Amino acid sequence: MGKKKGVEFDDGAPDDFDPNNPYKDPVAFFEMREHLVREKWVDIEKAKILCEKLRWCYRIESVNHLQKVKNRGFSKVMLP
Repeated sequence: MGKKKGVEFDDGAPDDFDPNNPYKDPVAFFEMREHLVREKWVDIEKAKILCEKLRWCYRIESVNHLQKVKNRGFSKVMLP
């Protein structure tokens, strides 16, 4: 037994899903639903990581955190 070199995930949406008639193929329907949920969870986790980095920046910089946030590129995502 050896270590696996890597894990392969199916990242894309199912090929046989028909958005005009989603109930035609139930397996493709559920695969598409799982794909959408997975993408939403990825977006949520990205937002959590950004918030964690923003909290760290605020804790370290306190008074000047807005200037440091702009320098680190968070202003595009977190600040209006």
